Order: sequence, then C-alpha cells, then structure tokens
Amino acid sequence: MEPAVFLAACKAQESALSKFFADESNWKPERKAEMLLQLKIAGVVRPMAIVPALTKHMNYYDDAHDTHMRPSNEMQYPVFGALKKYGAIALPELMKHLKRDDPYVDARPAHIEASLAISLLIAVSDERKCGKEIARIRIQYEIDRTPNAEFPRLKALLTHVFFK
Repeated sequence: MEPAVFLAACKAQESALSKFFADESNWKPERKAEMLLQLKIAGVVRPMAIVPALTKHMNYYDDAHDTHMRPSNEMQYPVFGALKKYGAIALPELMKHLKRDDPYVDARPAHIEASLAISLLIAVSDERKCGKEIARIRIQYEIDRTPNAEFPRLKALLTHVFFK
C-alpha cells in the first residue's frame, strides 16, 4: 500500500470516529455493541480530535461485567480503557476534565467521572510505579499555574481516596 493511500485511509477513519463519537445518539444503551466496537478502534487509532468527546462520556458503563468479583475499570468503563491506550497525549484534556467537574458533588456520575479521571491520570503516569506521586505533582502544577478562585476543586482532588 502506498503511503499516501494509507494516510488517506487513516484520515478517513479518524473523521468517521469523530463523527460517531460526536453524535449523542450513539451513546445510548441500544447502540452499546457498536459503541464498544468503536471504542476498541479508537484505542488503536487514537485520533486526538475525539478525546474531548471521550472524556465527556468517561462514565459510559458496560454492565456486562457486573457478575465479575472485581472487574477492572477498563472492563466496566470502556472509555477509560480507550483513553488509557492514548497514554500521556490524553493528559491535557484529562486535566481540563478534572478542572471542570466537582468530584464531591452529590451527583453520582460526576463523582464516578472524577474518580475515573484520577485513576486514569495515575495509570498513565504509572510506568515506574510512581503514578500516584506524578499525578499529585501534575494536579499541584495545575493549582500553582491557575488562579485558585477559578479551580478550587483541584485542591480537593489532592485529598481523594486514591492518594491515600
């Protein structure tokens, strides 16, 4: 295959993924099979354009694993698994997500999303088993470079149960 043809096919795949994940109707339970397939493809292709849509739906849940004793985040939350494959390139959007959502509100989805985002930050940073410390440093960096009045939630994140 010629490089130009291959690159054109990659661009077409990225465009199709962007359209798919931008369409809110695809996130409905009746489209689960197609969503899970597209999330697997996204984890392989890793187009940056879809990262905001993925972080927006980080708490997308696959109930097929409810019978497991302790299913992993990747099994229960397939968006987590796809974003984990992105690695460090997903961190800027992940930090935006952490700044935007309050992990301590009563709304369960916001709490789950914040917990997943912190877990993802730790997992992406954990190449040398120091992910928690690197995640703490990254959150502290965001606090230091941003006016505290804008993002008071970030300080609360440092006391999250995952860091204990």
